[in-house]
Amino acid sequence: MTADRTRAALAALALLLGACGGAKPGGTSSESNASGRAAATGTPSEATSPFRAVVVASELVVGRNRFALGVLDRATNTPIPDAAVHFRFFLLQGNQALPKFEVDAAFRAPARDAGLAPSVQHRHPDGSLHLHANAEANIGVYTAPVTFDTAGSWGVQALVQAPDGRQGAVAVAFQVAAQPTAPAPGQPAPRSRQPTVRDVSDISQIDSSAEPDPRLHDLTIADAIASGKPTVVLFATPGYCSSQFCGPSVEILKKLMPKYAGRVNFLHVEVYKDFTKLTPSDTFTEWRLRSEPWFFVIDGQGIITDRFDGPTTLAELDAALAKLVP
Repeated sequence: MTADRTRAALAALALLLGACGGAKPGGTSSESNASGRAAATGTPSEATSPFRAVVVASELVVGRNRFALGVLDRATNTPIPDAAVHFRFFLLQGNQALPKFEVDAAFRAPARDAGLAPSVQHRHPDGSLHLHANAEANIGVYTAPVTFDTAGSWGVQALVQAPDGRQGAVAVAFQVAAQPTAPAPGQPAPRSRQPTVRDVSDISQIDSSAEPDPRLHDLTIADAIASGKPTVVLFATPGYCSSQFCGPSVEILKKLMPKYAGRVNFLHVEVYKDFTKLTPSDTFTEWRLRSEPWFFVIDGQGIITDRFDGPTTLAELDAALAKLVP
């Protein structure tokens, strides 16, 4: 989208949302048509909102999506946890913002939801102990399953009521693509042959985790698919994540492994093949990814059944696997 079109879309969204005002979050638990709906008053305008928001998804497409939004304290730029959040979606056309649908959002905090400790103690070969931090318990995003019916410029207004009583509305414009770039549900997963523990002298060459787990690097994606078992593939760089919403993706994967031992393959693929120059790995490039983390759930026939872009909880992955494993 050009700079002029971006400015026009944001101006249209701001004008419409300013005219609509805001309603307190809650009251709609599933997608509903918002056309012609008059909004109630009672929420501070965006100009005075104590919050700001960022879309935590690198790819949104026509059809079903897991929409994720990070809500931040405008003053401290830190994530706001456990708020009541309601999404309103608009199609942006020229200088118009057309109401499409609205839905309540759920807060998802990957580290807290998985019961992970804020830090873990690690003993080095020389006997010294060192604390490695997981993501903070309250770091998370607000998600909702949504369906976009057309490609182009869209906007979302989030009505936020924080646990401390503060209320506000925030709006963000984003793009919806006609077709996915990254592998999508219903498509065959690329039969990649990424480096495994047998291809390197030290596992730290293919895993930037504080404590790399060789079980996650035992099979190539191609071999995992050939096994006929469902597979979960995680693309992440634990040691080099720079987002405000970095989560303990590898730790969540390891926590899920015992439940599906012997029935599901779990793989971690590093984003970078050179940690000095931060050169994307060949497999990351082959899968046409532009961000991390990404989780892909693949059935026994090698078809992608679910994908999760950004911070993801153990419960979400467990639900996706439950559809494949009796």
